[in-house]
Amino acid sequence: MLALPSGSFVIFAPDNDAFSAIPSAEMDAILENVSELKRTLYHHVVWNDGSFENISELSSVRTIEGENLTIDSVAGLKVNGANVTASLKYDSGTIYVIDNILFPDAGTQNGV
Repeated sequence: MLALPSGSFVIFAPDNDAFSAIPSAEMDAILENVSELKRTLYHHVVWNDGSFENISELSSVRTIEGENLTIDSVAGLKVNGANVTASLKYDSGTIYVIDNILFPDAGTQNGV
């Protein structure tokens, strides 16, 4: 098994309505392109190496895909404009349910 350094994952998980809002043809195109699907999935995951205790204290975070997400906690918690509707702690971090899918910028291949 792969040993991870100390820290935890923060996962932004779109709810069912977020997936339903994407046109079928666009969703099919993402699902058929494995590299684009991975980029999109990795764009929803942040590694917390212990540098923060509460994500709402930050203004941005870097995804494991390599791009930054904007965090706004002025009127509820938002990530790149998506509303956080629920959260769940688990052994390796926190899952935040969001009401939108976070897409990486087109044409970028950052990675970390």
